[in-house]
Amino acid sequence: MNEALFKTLHLLKNKDTLHATDVVWKSSNEEIVAFLSPGVIAAKWAGQTDVIAYSKDGKELARCAVTVTDSNVYKLRLVLKDKGRHTTLSLSNPSAFLSAKALQRRQKQSINVDENDLPIADEYLQEIAKIGGTVVAKSKWLKTVSVHINDATLLPDTKHFRSWPMLK
Repeated sequence: MNEALFKTLHLLKNKDTLHATDVVWKSSNEEIVAFLSPGVIAAKWAGQTDVIAYSKDGKELARCAVTVTDSNVYKLRLVLKDKGRHTTLSLSNPSAFLSAKALQRRQKQSINVDENDLPIADEYLQEIAKIGGTVVAKSKWLKTVSVHINDATLLPDTKHFRSWPMLK
């Protein structure tokens, strides 16, 4: 592991530094930060957790929020169950979401406008942006959205995405 992933913690009590071995150190989420030895934490995964210092008798002495970040850009393709509800678009007004050229081609080939022609609802795209995803491409035909994220805690196998009813 890279040295930057390790940090030594010090606890001050009444202006005196307590020795690391005089304190019981715990992480509220050891998947993010774990202790290698008393007072030495190791970053294991991006996310937020608390580091808590206890006295030998179990009394909480201090609590510190720790944020671990990484510099990766994760690229995902999200498969949607549907395209969402459209409050402003209607199949009776296809010019609001199809180009004039697309409408001419459909008329020439006798192809009706249907649900497949509607774009992915802005509500879905805004929800992705709200949690930190950057939409880079979308496919109304495949009902997918390509997203870039910088935070590993937002990967699809995490609670953020599993709780989305819009995903397949």
